[in-house]
Amino acid sequence: MVERRKNKRTACRLRTQVRRTTPDGKTELMEFVSTNLSLGGVFIQAEDLSLFDLGEELTVRIEDKENKFYEGAVRVIRSARVFTEEKRLTASGYGLMFIDPNPEFLAMLERQQKEKPHIIL
Repeated sequence: MVERRKNKRTACRLRTQVRRTTPDGKTELMEFVSTNLSLGGVFIQAEDLSLFDLGEELTVRIEDKENKFYEGAVRVIRSARVFTEEKRLTASGYGLMFIDPNPEFLAMLERQQKEKPHIIL
C-alpha cells in the first residue's frame, strides 16, 4: 500500500468523541479511543466497521490535558483491520482526516505531537 500521509503520526491514547447527524435529523454521540494523531488526522479504534461510511463528514472532540476538549470537522477516509505478519489482529477502526481545523485546534494538535507517546483517558 502506498503511504499518502503528509504528517508525522504520534502514538497516543486519547478519549475522542464523534458526533454525527443521522438522515432523520437526530444527533448521535459516540466515544472512542484514538491510537495515533497527526496534524492531518486521527485513527480511532472501533470493532464495528459498519458505523461510518467512507467520505462521511463528522465532528470530533479530542480530549487534551485537564479534560479540555477541542472540536473539529473530519472526513472518514479509511476503515481498516490491521494484522501482524502472523495474521493476528492488532487494531481495527477508522482513519479520520481533519477538515480546515481552526487555529486553537491546530495548536492543540501541535502540543500533542511534542508530548509523544502519551495517554489521556
